[in-house]
Amino acid sequence: MKKNHNIIEMRNIIKRYPLTVANDNVNFYLRKNTIHCLVGENGAGKSTLMKILVGAVGADAGEIILNGEKCFFHSPLDSLTAGIGMVWQHFMLVDDFRVWENVVLGAEPGNSVFIDHSEATEKIAEISKRYSLAIDIDKKISDLSVGEAQRVEIIKLLYRNVDILILDEPTAVLTPQEVSRLYEMIFRLKKEGKSVIFITHKLREITEVADEVTVMRQGRLAGFLKKEDVTADKIAALMVGREVRQIKNTEKAATRETILETRGICFEEKGVKKLNEISFKISRGEIVGIAGVEGNGQKELVDVLMGIEKNHSGKILFEGEDITSLETSARIRMGISHIPQDRQKQGLIEEFSMADNSILGRLRHFGGRFSIDFGKRDRISDELISRFDIRPPKKELLAGNFSGGNQQKIVVGREIYFDPKFLIAAHPTRGVDIGAIEKIHSEILKIRKRGVGVLLISSELSEIFALSDYFFVIFEGSLSGPFYPSRISAEEVGLVMAGKRVNGEK
Repeated sequence: MKKNHNIIEMRNIIKRYPLTVANDNVNFYLRKNTIHCLVGENGAGKSTLMKILVGAVGADAGEIILNGEKCFFHSPLDSLTAGIGMVWQHFMLVDDFRVWENVVLGAEPGNSVFIDHSEATEKIAEISKRYSLAIDIDKKISDLSVGEAQRVEIIKLLYRNVDILILDEPTAVLTPQEVSRLYEMIFRLKKEGKSVIFITHKLREITEVADEVTVMRQGRLAGFLKKEDVTADKIAALMVGREVRQIKNTEKAATRETILETRGICFEEKGVKKLNEISFKISRGEIVGIAGVEGNGQKELVDVLMGIEKNHSGKILFEGEDITSLETSARIRMGISHIPQDRQKQGLIEEFSMADNSILGRLRHFGGRFSIDFGKRDRISDELISRFDIRPPKKELLAGNFSGGNQQKIVVGREIYFDPKFLIAAHPTRGVDIGAIEKIHSEILKIRKRGVGVLLISSELSEIFALSDYFFVIFEGSLSGPFYPSRISAEEVGLVMAGKRVNGEK
């Protein structure tokens, strides 16, 4: 790699946090007109490195060279001004504003009193057409799909004339069709002379889009590969230091005894129907999947099943008993575990230690409300750290100081550890690396073998196909299906996720 082709050089970057070193003398290079994948396990330090690049976090040591000149960004606004923009996993959009208002916010054409609406919309239209980012600029953000909202974030950066785009796990909640459109867009960006840093943990994406790959492991650079040297096996070995197995459900459920049943669940919120006649049965030792683009009723369904939301019609039966009116705590006592879709809001208390989070909702196992067996708590947290490879292995560390993927492993480990009869797993591998995906999938299949029923809710079709005995697709609060992994393609499921019917649907 010739040095004068590098538009970004990050040299010997060091960033320390309490009890851990996130970046340990990391070097990263980005060349012009390339798609550069940055990959690594959870807690490997890749997100921290990019936060340093855009000025969201300060480095303890090291330097950044942009187009041959040393620079330092005090904030993301500084890096944006320099032509570097980042699309975060959690979009930075104002829901009540329209698309065009979000795009120009902070960079409005006109003067301090009047915004030149015509100039703004013309420029947005030109960007949309040039990069195939079709969008209705007068729609409110709250009315957009996840894929459309992502397009708005990208248009925002292009409106500000950035030359370097950083995309953080950009395909996490997209349909297969939306993923294809995203690929087309980034290839066009490259053709137009721009460079893209693509943060991902999905091996297939790396092999499909990368010109170059930087792999990080435990805060250090584990390897650098050019396109011609990239293979899924090689990337996996660099990421986790070993061969990674693909976990797949290959056994039939041992029994047809129903453990959980829903009958005609309906739910409305502010006059909008969120769930429409949801009825299904799940047997012991059976994994039933629900696929769909996020925002089509998945959260509402989980809230109803867990007793978080009670303002609904229909019935829920667990082991033949009507639990429709029971509190969440009572459902947990009966043996229902729950991996929530938002680990930070529903799964953890970030100000508590990892050890305290390992027993959330399970205090009855530890002496009651006013006394806790701390020795037992510590033994369980140590076991979860070992069993799920939680990093750093520090049970006294506050949950908020773990990476997102390691936070997820804390939640998943806790909900599986306490021997549930039924598990609701909402996006169980969201934001985790391939090694952790392998572990979580194998643990789900283990409890299935013990007769635990599982409701698997995921926007990852590969996960639905790998684990489900059969699955439904949820769209605008209604279920389609059932579908069987061996009888339908991912492309057909993607169409159903967008509201279309296919031949495999019953």
